[in-house]
Amino acid sequence: MTITTIILLIVLGLGLILLELLVIPGTTFVGVIGVVFLLSGIISSYKSFGILTGNIIFGGIVLMIVLLILYSIKGKKWEKFILKDIINNEKDNRYEDLKIDDKGVTISRLNPVGKALINNDIFEVQSIDGFIDQETEIIIYKLKDNKIIVKQIKT
Repeated sequence: MTITTIILLIVLGLGLILLELLVIPGTTFVGVIGVVFLLSGIISSYKSFGILTGNIIFGGIVLMIVLLILYSIKGKKWEKFILKDIINNEKDNRYEDLKIDDKGVTISRLNPVGKALINNDIFEVQSIDGFIDQETEIIIYKLKDNKIIVKQIKT
């Protein structure tokens, strides 16, 4: 096998591994193919050019991987993968003020779920009547946990 083919296998392997890590994480198929190309290049270098050249190529690959990891950490490439939002476990107390027969008006069309203004607050509600048009008066029919079920006020 020629040195060009070995270099091509190694570059393809590293490229596929980087693609797996940075662009399409979680597929594992692309990363496995990259590892196979990388190992094929290393094994071929040992078979075709002997132990000394194989060790030099292997050492070069290890050095490149370490440099890529250090570059990605120092360049803060991983920050876009880190969750920065703080998850708040506080209960939404707005629902405690609601009771059956409270009246409101739809803000969006209920299909059968949409937004409604009840007690000067916006809630996601569900209609038992099916579709309800926007700006239609509604009344709370049932409250279940944080689910508000409404029906249209017949005029």
